[in-house]
Order: sequence, then structure tokens, then C-alpha cells
Amino acid sequence: MSENFDFIVVGGGSAGAVIASRLSEDPSCRVALIEAGERPPEVSAMPIAPAAMQLNPATDWMYTADPGKAGLGLNGRRMPVPRGKMLGGSSGINYMVYVRGHPGDFDSWAAGGATGWSYADVLPYFRKSEGLATSSDIVVDGAAHNTAGPLGVSVRDPLLPAARQFVDAAVAAGIPRGDYNGRDRGGPAGIVSLSQTTTRGGRRSSTYQAFLAGEPENRPNLTIITGAQATRVILDGEAGQIAATGVEYRTASGETATAHAGKEVILSAGAVGSPQLLLLSGVGPHQELEAVGVPCLINAPQRPGRAITRRPRRRPWPVRRTPGIKAGSAAASDRVAKNRAWTGRIIAGRCRGLLFDRSRRSAQPRYRDHVFCHRRQR
Repeated sequence: MSENFDFIVVGGGSAGAVIASRLSEDPSCRVALIEAGERPPEVSAMPIAPAAMQLNPATDWMYTADPGKAGLGLNGRRMPVPRGKMLGGSSGINYMVYVRGHPGDFDSWAAGGATGWSYADVLPYFRKSEGLATSSDIVVDGAAHNTAGPLGVSVRDPLLPAARQFVDAAVAAGIPRGDYNGRDRGGPAGIVSLSQTTTRGGRRSSTYQAFLAGEPENRPNLTIITGAQATRVILDGEAGQIAATGVEYRTASGETATAHAGKEVILSAGAVGSPQLLLLSGVGPHQELEAVGVPCLINAPQRPGRAITRRPRRRPWPVRRTPGIKAGSAAASDRVAKNRAWTGRIIAGRCRGLLFDRSRRSAQPRYRDHVFCHRRQR
């Protein structure tokens, strides 16, 4: 089976759902979105449900990684790396804390030659995407936010006394209240606030819900192919002139299919999936690829994905894990129904406040390299 499109987007997660939606706004563009997972189950709308979504093969790739010298208490000395496997990707299984990139990072990229990536350049796009529900409980830098965008953002609800006390204690210690997604995040004194989360009306606002669900996914020029595992990017051309012209993928029924792109192939399969797909397509160190029988089409000695790191979180208190709810189960449906009946909204989960501070050793005065998250449940 073979189909032709203008653009092919591989991975319908946090980035891919947005890209496919934006491209397909132009009715003259034929867009294909290839996603290995399916549409999110109903339970994913509950902000309290991440534990039910993670370590679930239907919605999580369930990757693990080598913790290096850290994580000595991990089971099997493997560190879990949750990655969403559905439309919306990891924005459908995460704990929804909304933290933009640090202004200093964007400015350093621009200073290093990434034209158009300074904080001033990207801020209009943060504003365009955001639909902030304003609240008197937090300080809001109005010029950095928007209330009418598709991505729901609101204060963690319900508010807990301990969360307010966390903020009050930081203020008493000399750290001012502020907007950690605002323009003053790089201030020398640090900043503290109740958490902003990707929720709207008490429900998760994943990139699927915000950018694809409803009218966008029904556009005649957008083809969403779910249950489809991309196996390689098709690369054509002579050495030095190789270009991506399509994507080979395996359908839910196990058949091999091909989608051809007249303009571009866009990889948005995530921090793990995109480098893996490049390697499978013959982009990487030629010795490593040939050792496993993959023809090397583009020799890239700095192997794609080699710099990916994930740091273990430090928890100075005991952790008690409660049994999760399997997505799609009767228990999950019952929990959704009960939350709606009890509250009229879906109750939110864990991180309640954030504090950004800098260590004394920091060489970058604009950067906050310590982040404290208040997680008390009551």
C-alpha cells in the first residue's frame, strides 16, 4: 500500500499533534500524521491518572535506561523513562506541570547561531498557543501570556493549605512570588509560585485535546494513521544530495505500507523515537550501523540521540505507591464517572508549587539550577 502527501509527520505526540494541526490549516496541503499508538483513552482526561497511563503498554513505550552511578536503589538498576504512546504523546501521560524553557537557554541558542530562537523570538508562539485561566492565587506577567489560545493552562486545583504554606515559607526566606513562565524568571533572587498546569476546567489539556480533537482531525486534507509503527525514513539521492522522500511503516494488522512526501518528512517521534528512526534509516556512525546489518546512507559519527540524559529525582521522604488504574478498564471508567459526579470536574494531581533558585556555584547568573517541587497531598 502506498499513498502520496505533501507533508508526512512521524509521531503525533507533544510536537507532532501541533505540527499536523498547523500544517493542515492550509487546505491545499495534504498532510499525513503517523502515530504508533491510538487516540487517548477517556481516563487520560483525569489529571490524577498518570500512574494508570505509565507502565501501561497501551499508552506508554515503557523504556528504561542505565542510571550510571546514580539510582542505586532502582529495581534491576534500570531507570524508567515514560514516553507516551498515543495521540498527544507524553503530554497525555505526564503530570501536567507547565514550565516553559528558560529565557537564558533560548538566548544562548541565538547567541550560538540559532537565528530566530531567542526568547524574544519564541515568546509570541508561547503566547499564541496558551489559553491561561487567570487566577488571583498566582502572580501573572500579563505580557507573557494569552487567555484565548488552544492549550489550556490553569492553577493546580483544588488549592491545598500546605501549598500556600510552601509559597509563604519561600517568601519568608527571601524568595519573591512571581511568574516562573514570565519574563522575570531569570531574576537574581529566584522565584516561587503555585503550579501552573496544562489543564482546562479540571481536565487534562494534552496536545491532542488542544490541537487535534474536533474539527482539525476531521479535515479532509489531514490523514491520521494510528496503530502505525514507522520503521524507516526513505532516503533517496546521491551522496551529498540525499533527501527524505517518504516513510515506511507497519500497520496495526502487520502489513508494510509506504507514504511518499512531495515536500517534507517531519520527525517528531520524541527524544527516543526520532534518533532511533534515524539509525534504522541509515543515519549514524557507519561502523555501528553496519555491525547490525543496517546500510549506512549518511555517516554521522556523533550518533543521533547520544547526548540524551534523564536525571533521577531526589526524594528526601519515603514513597508509598498505590495500585494504579488500568486505562480502559471498568475501574477506570468508574473512577471517571465518580469524579464527574462528585465535583463536576476531574480532580488534579500532585505537584502543587514550584521554587526556582540558583546554587552558589552557578556561573550563569540568569539561570536557576535548583528546582524545588512541593508535592504534599493534603
